[in-house]
Amino acid sequence: MKARLTHPDRDFDPTQPWPGNEQALVQDLALDTLLGAMAGGDTLVHEVARRALLTACRADLETIRYRQAVLRDGLDHPAALRALYDLAIEAIESKRKHDFGVWGFYPATPRSPPARPPV
Repeated sequence: MKARLTHPDRDFDPTQPWPGNEQALVQDLALDTLLGAMAGGDTLVHEVARRALLTACRADLETIRYRQAVLRDGLDHPAALRALYDLAIEAIESKRKHDFGVWGFYPATPRSPPARPPV
């Protein structure tokens, strides 16, 4: 699925480099306060929003109108947004359980091979 929430012609790219003025933007715009309020304590939302705000700074008229239409659609359909968010969280948690839970290992403990049965 390609949601294209921030740009009409491309997907969000979380690997884009941070802008050179990242710290100045965060301070000047009080983004930590804004992001904290947006995220409501959810670190995933905070980090994704921070990256999206700071790396997707294209602001031509077409892009701004597109983003406003996306926002309007989201405000008109809050249940769909919540379902999409819940689906993303479920996928992340499922991957985390698969990565660390299948063998009973936790990230803080060293991995060791399963014990061999006595011969």
